Amino acid sequence: LDIDCDGVEGKITIVKEGKIKKFVNQVYERTFSGEEAVRRGQKVYYVTERCVFRRTASHDVIELIEIAPGVDLQKDVLDQMEFEPIISPNLKQMDERIFRHEKMEIELFGSLKDRVTYHEKDHVIFIDLTGISLASEDEVRWLGRSLDLILK
Repeated sequence: LDIDCDGVEGKITIVKEGKIKKFVNQVYERTFSGEEAVRRGQKVYYVTERCVFRRTASHDVIELIEIAPGVDLQKDVLDQMEFEPIISPNLKQMDERIFRHEKMEIELFGSLKDRVTYHEKDHVIFIDLTGISLASEDEVRWLGRSLDLILK
């Protein structure tokens, strides 16, 4: 795979495709099951250099939700897959800042409420704590109180 990223305008160009397709009908070994994660109420995203897919209970296949600026939907995405994804009616362009050299200046993590999913059938709560570090007992208590408010 050879990709040209101009770093200024925030566009990429696929110069040469890789030899191995990444989105295939069958895999040799499965270390993560998007279907099982969705069944448990988790959010599943597949992020590549050229697009973003989402796996939901609404479809049997992944849904294309974002595409990188400069990428050709048919040639660079669909023709490189062994199956046809759902294409979101709200297909968006990935943020050009991702492909630029300067800092993005964005908020990295959403609200705690957005990070909590309750799976009623299994009576299990999933909490995405990516990027959160608790450095004191006060912060741990804050987390406990916040989760208590969210889950009531």
